[in-house]
Amino acid sequence: MDGVGKATIEALEAKLSANSDGVLERIAVDHGVSVAVVVRALPPEHRTLIPGSRFLDIMAELRTWGDVLVIVHTADIVLEGKGAIPPGTIGRGYYNLHGESPIGGHIRYENCAEIAFVSRPFMGRHSCSVQFFNTTGDAMFKVFVRRDAARKLVPEQVARFEGARRRFSQTLPSDSANNPPLPDQPVTSSSATPVPPQSTQGMRAMPIIGAKDLNAAKAYYTQQLGFSETVYEDDGYMILRRGTLELHFWPTEDKGYLEKTAVYIRADEIEALHAEYKERGVAGLSRLEVKPWGMREFNIIDPSGILLRFGAAPQGDA
Repeated sequence: MDGVGKATIEALEAKLSANSDGVLERIAVDHGVSVAVVVRALPPEHRTLIPGSRFLDIMAELRTWGDVLVIVHTADIVLEGKGAIPPGTIGRGYYNLHGESPIGGHIRYENCAEIAFVSRPFMGRHSCSVQFFNTTGDAMFKVFVRRDAARKLVPEQVARFEGARRRFSQTLPSDSANNPPLPDQPVTSSSATPVPPQSTQGMRAMPIIGAKDLNAAKAYYTQQLGFSETVYEDDGYMILRRGTLELHFWPTEDKGYLEKTAVYIRADEIEALHAEYKERGVAGLSRLEVKPWGMREFNIIDPSGILLRFGAAPQGDA
């Protein structure tokens, strides 16, 4: 990591694995590294790294989030501003923010080397942010998912954060940086380019699904489906885990959304899992059967109407 010694990196990773809370800038000073190095040392589930060449695309995405918290943190000042990310234009080497929002200014966008979607505890509370780093590893600025009056993360914005993190991590850098808009022309997001076939080592899908009532969803998934580990929970968001499988929940009463949502879960030991759910008396448990396409599958519909389909490849297949 940027010429930092192996021992330093290992110490950082050990510290952040045990406790990823804390002020990143303070941790960087304590270990004599840049903030970008600290972010890279976070456990993989807490950070997703995107090339800086996606700057224009990610800024266009942030414009759709509504009011956010923008922080500029230097050795001399922590400056905070709340508002919507306004439209941007390219001019004289800057990405220029214009509009009625209190958020405005001029960013040397070509200096952006890396962007991190960071989801971790901070001061005992879960936080979600998009952090922009320059070529020396310093934080240029950070955009945080906002909190409501009760200091809870706004669930709709968390869903946008998770969706953007997943989407940008699955696409190649656009050519926006190499072919920027003409000076003073509005910047728009480029079309996503599919990643060519390559290794997916280190990648995991974490579905975000709605729930009519988070407390009821927690009771059902923990007591009936065996998601015994609560990774995170507040009034507007919840993360449950069973083994390596992690599900994220947000509250909604949109019946149309709930009844049109489905999650497909691959399970190697499908027979044992079906037998476990049958013994637990899970309501609505379907039969385990081999489908025409060869998969061994069974279904469950949770109390909110979400379809959960569990499947395994035919025996003997990879």
